[in-house]
Amino acid sequence: MWIIAKIAFGVVGAYAAFCLVMFLAQKAFLFHPTPETGPPAAYGLAEFRRVEMVAEDGVPLVGWLHENASREKAILFFYGNADALPPYAGFFRSFAKAGYSVLGVNYRGYGGSGGEPSETGFYADADAGFRFLARHVPAERITVVGRSIGTGVAVDLAARNPVRSLVLISPFTSVVDAASEVFWYLPVSLLLRHRFSSIDGIRRVRAPVLIMHGDADAIIPVLHARLLHEAAAEPKRLEVFESADHIAMDLDRIFRLTVEFDAGDERR
Repeated sequence: MWIIAKIAFGVVGAYAAFCLVMFLAQKAFLFHPTPETGPPAAYGLAEFRRVEMVAEDGVPLVGWLHENASREKAILFFYGNADALPPYAGFFRSFAKAGYSVLGVNYRGYGGSGGEPSETGFYADADAGFRFLARHVPAERITVVGRSIGTGVAVDLAARNPVRSLVLISPFTSVVDAASEVFWYLPVSLLLRHRFSSIDGIRRVRAPVLIMHGDADAIIPVLHARLLHEAAAEPKRLEVFESADHIAMDLDRIFRLTVEFDAGDERR
């Protein structure tokens, strides 16, 4: 019996130690900061410029801005957890040609912005970007677009501010839910400090919501998008991209759907 008890205590101890390691290392799993890039013009965005802003906690941030002369509508964009602004150069150019002002924000720790990544920090960064863009375009004419972890940022921002619409690309209901599906053998809800609970936030969003997700997404299953769509208020729309995974989402199609949705076709 003593040997069995000793083995059991050893297993429990090893499991507890593993949980502790995962708790301490969770930022390394969740956030993957990318280095500073060249100016927008280096990626074909001659009409964009690098801008600087400061979050409320004093962290300096950088982003890419295009100001449309009409100032009638704008895109505020938040990318994924191992992402950067350059891959979206063509995406941004399309919106600029369609008459939008565009601001892409580098989170703290990403793309030359100061500070260290965190959930609350990302929310503060989103607020800074929103305030900065609202100096150029009225807040109620800003469409907030998020991809992957950026959807958690976008939902939180739209839940607290009047925006034109909310667009989510490959979203999750929460990081807790997504991580629980991968680390099913861990008490994820107890361990995670950075939760990004979009399923709670989206219920407070009063703007129209467009959700796009790939049905072959193995990182965040499409069920997350369906649950968010169900929880969102009208007007709302869900577009499932056939055979698309988490990475290979058609940005041209996303652009077209966003412009169509913004035009009000889904709100009549």
